[in-house]
Amino acid sequence: AVEGFQYAEDLSLMLGLVLDSSGSMDERMIEAKQAAGGFLGQVMKPGDRAFLVDFDTRPRLAHPLTDDLAALFRTFPGIQPEGATAIYDSVVFSILQFDPGRGRKALVILTDGDDYQSRYSPRRAIDDAQEAGVPVYVIALGEDKQARRILKTSDLDSLTEKTGGRVFLATQPGDLEKAYAEINAELRSQYLLTFYTEPDGKDLDVEVLVDRPGVKARTVVGGR
Repeated sequence: AVEGFQYAEDLSLMLGLVLDSSGSMDERMIEAKQAAGGFLGQVMKPGDRAFLVDFDTRPRLAHPLTDDLAALFRTFPGIQPEGATAIYDSVVFSILQFDPGRGRKALVILTDGDDYQSRYSPRRAIDDAQEAGVPVYVIALGEDKQARRILKTSDLDSLTEKTGGRVFLATQPGDLEKAYAEINAELRSQYLLTFYTEPDGKDLDVEVLVDRPGVKARTVVGGR
C-alpha cells in the first residue's frame, strides 16, 4: 500500500561527491575542482548534507557528511592527483558514507580513466547502491574518443542505468559545467514514493508507470 508521496523540493538531500584524483587528472584537476565546487554551491539547500570522496588507487574520505558548505570548499585544495584509478572501490566506499534511512540520496562521480585497480567488482558496486537506494551519476571527462572508450570498455553505463542515474560525456569546453547543471536540475525534479508490503524475505521488482506518452520514469528502490 502507498504510504506517502512527496516532491523533491520538500525533502532534504544527502549527496556524495566523488572526484577522480589519479595521476591522469593532473592537467584537468583545477577545472574539475572548480566545476565540482560550483555544483555544490548550486545544489546544496538549507537542510541538505554532502560528503566528499577522492580516489586514485584507493578511495579516501576527504570530508565526512556535513551541511557546512564552506568546510567542503576548504577541502578541495588538499586533493592532489597521483596514482591509478579504482572507480568501483570508490562507489562501494562512498555508499558507506550515507546515513541510513529515508530521504533523497545521490552519488556523483567525475572520472577520466579506466578502472584497473578496484578490488570490488562492478556487480558489487551496483548491488550496494541499489540496496542503499542511491542513484549513481557518472561524468566521463576527456577527449571524445577517450571518454567514449571509457564507457565502451567499462560497466559505468550499467552502474548508472541499474541504479537510476545517468552517464554524461564531458568532451568539450563547458561540458563539465553543463553536466553538473543537468544533474542539479534532475535532483530537484524528483519525487519520493513510499509504500509497504507484507514481509516475505524477497527482493521486490518495482516499476513506476507514467500516464503520459513518450515519458518513462527512472526509479531507485531502497529499504528493501
